[in-house]
Formats: sequence, structure tokens, C-alpha cells
Amino acid sequence: ASIRMYSFGLSTLRDQSNHRQPGSARVPSVNSRVNSMKSSAYSGFTSHFTVMVIMGIVCTRFEALGSPTFSPRDNVVPRAHRPGWPTLLTMTGNTPAASNRPRVPPAERLVFFTDAVVAIAMTLLILPLMESIGDAPDEGDTLHWLGAHRSQLVSFVLSFVIISVFWRAHHRLFEHVATVTQGLFVLDFCWMFTVVWLPIATALTGAMRTFDPESRAYDRTLVLLYIGTLAVNSLLLYVMSVVVRRTPATWRPDDPPTRRMGEAVNLSMTILFSLAAVLALLFPAINMATMLLLFFTGPLANLLLRRSTPPSAP
Repeated sequence: ASIRMYSFGLSTLRDQSNHRQPGSARVPSVNSRVNSMKSSAYSGFTSHFTVMVIMGIVCTRFEALGSPTFSPRDNVVPRAHRPGWPTLLTMTGNTPAASNRPRVPPAERLVFFTDAVVAIAMTLLILPLMESIGDAPDEGDTLHWLGAHRSQLVSFVLSFVIISVFWRAHHRLFEHVATVTQGLFVLDFCWMFTVVWLPIATALTGAMRTFDPESRAYDRTLVLLYIGTLAVNSLLLYVMSVVVRRTPATWRPDDPPTRRMGEAVNLSMTILFSLAAVLALLFPAINMATMLLLFFTGPLANLLLRRSTPPSAP
């Protein structure tokens, strides 16, 4: 439709130019613009068509990789499942085989996507410090710059370490997962949301003062925003570990989850982060220092694990 409109408008422009000023110098310029606009229109159509073809081939490849085994009575693979044949059925997933099989995505694709999100979030933590590098020559030497941005440096290092710990716990959890249920899928995306939000909370913590000793002003919202995000993240990890333990259909047949230590660690981190948030709200003088409670994660996890493990029979 866009090419027909271009053709109609350009032909009218050429006719009007030749009629009003026949043989003038304006005619070649109009013709050159006509040709350039025609080429741009056709190049746009070609690029869109190429993208559609590539998308169709990619969708067909994914459909072929995830397609079920066909009946042995006919060894002929239907055309909709042949690699390299992008059809509307394979692009929309409306094939009979696709509609009959249960839609349980493999865990590897979700884990790869989650790893990419975590890597991007960890990279975003450094952006506030990178923006201040341009003003470093005006602030004096390097020690002066480090002292002026010490709060941003501390919040960056702390958030980087915490995200690394969270990612490691997520990795250990999904080592035993082969397939993903809908509930686990939603929980994982909620967990990724807290990871993506953490760079914003980190930037606010490094740029704003939580407590002013002179005016006694205390930004409880900022403290609750940062520590609360960490508490919600660890809570989602704990809920996902419980869902995996109670759903044997998601387990790897050769590597089922046998130890509950990871579940106890996630629960202990949730308790300690929540306790740190409450103490930070009640005692402004210590605010973020309450996160030192996380050093008790190991002893608390061992205590929770012993209480949850039934005693062995004599």
C-alpha cells in the first residue's frame, strides 16, 4: 500500500513539473528526487520482507527443536515442521502438535535469560560512578575524588557483592531443574524485577544522605527501599526453592534436589534482611550498618536446617 501511494504521488509530481515548466532545469531535479524516493520505498519494503523471512526461519528452527516425536507409522515429517520452511502455522504455533503438547518450557532458556538480566543489572551499578569521572579533574587528585564519592563506592561494592550472592543462590537452585512450571516462571520474573530495580536503589543510596546528624533528618523511605528490595529478592528465592522441592515434575531425573541447605540459606537471608530493615527504621544512627546481621546467615541456616530435618530412626 505504501509503494502504491509513493508511485501515485511521484507520478503526479513529475507530470505537474513537466506540464508547468517543460524542458526546464527543474525536471531533472524532480526526476532525481522521484528515483531516490522510489529506491527508499523499495528498500524499506525489502528490509521489512527480509526481517519477516528471517523471523519465520528462526521461529521454524525453534519449532523444529521443540517439536515432539512423530508417530512411527509415518516417517514423513509434516511440512510445518521441516527446518527452513517458514509458514504461518509455525510462526504462530497453531500446529496440531503444538496445540496438543503441554507448554512446559525448558529451564535452560529461562536460566540463560536470567543470567543476561543479572549481568546487565550488575553493569548498570557502575554508571553513576562513570558519570562522575568527567568532573574528576576539577575535584583535585584521585584521593579527593575517592573521598567525595565514597558513599557511591560503598553502595556499588555492596550491591555488586549482594547480587553475586543472589545469582549464585539462583544458579544452585536451577541446577536441579529440568522444566519450568507457570508458577515458577512468574516467580523468576518477579525475582529478576528486584534485580533490575536494585541499581536504582543503589544509585539513590549513594547520591542521597540517609541520616544528617546536624538536622537529625532521616530518610526512612530510602533505607526501606534498599533493604526492602533485598528482603523481597531473598524471599522470592526461598519461595522458588520451596516450589521446586514440592514439584517433582520439574526435577532433573539424574540430579534431583536432595539437600535443603539452599532453602535454609534463602530463608535465613530473608529473616535477616527483614530484621535489618526494622532495626534501620527504629535506630537512625546505625541505618545501613544493620546489614552486618548477614554475617549470621550461616549459623541461622544451620539452625533452621536442624529444626526442619526430622530425627533419624534409631
